[in-house]
Amino acid sequence: GDTEIGNNAVSPLSTVEAQIKLFASTFPTSPGTYYYGACVDAVSGEANEDNNCSEAVRVVVGEPSPVRIKEETRCSWQYVPFSEFKIEGTVEATQSVSSVTVKGYVSFTGSSTVRQRFFAGQQHLGGMSANDVIAFSIATTGPADFGPTVGTVHGCDYELEWEP
Repeated sequence: GDTEIGNNAVSPLSTVEAQIKLFASTFPTSPGTYYYGACVDAVSGEANEDNNCSEAVRVVVGEPSPVRIKEETRCSWQYVPFSEFKIEGTVEATQSVSSVTVKGYVSFTGSSTVRQRFFAGQQHLGGMSANDVIAFSIATTGPADFGPTVGTVHGCDYELEWEP
C-alpha cells in the first residue's frame, strides 16, 4: 500500500559504507498522519535482504492555524543597568477567533554553553476577525548573565494560543 514519492540511484555499498541522497517532492498538506521511509533494491549475492528499508518517520499534518505571525519578530535588548529583552511583531488572523495570546521566550547560551530558555511574558490580544492585524510587544528583565556579552548567544521565539 506504499506510494513511491521519488527515487534516486545509489551505487553498490560495502558493509560499512553509506551514501546520502536528497530529492525534492511535494508532500501532503491535508491534515492526517503520514509515514515516510526509504528502501534500496537488493543486489545479487546480498547476504541479508531484510535490512534494505529504513524505519518509517511519522509526520503529522494538523489543521492550519487561524492566527500567524505576519512579520518577522524583532528581538532587541539593552544591558545597562540590567538586562532587558523586548520581543515585538504583528499577528494576523486568517479567520475569526474569540481570543489570541502571544507568549514570548528568550533563550541564551552563556558561559556554561548550555542553552537556557526563559518565559519572557505574554500579551493577550483579545478577539480577532479574519484579516485583522494586531501588533504585540513583550519585554522582560533578567540577571546579569542574561544580557548580551561576549561569549553569549541570544534568541527570541514565541508561541501563539487561540480559542475559536
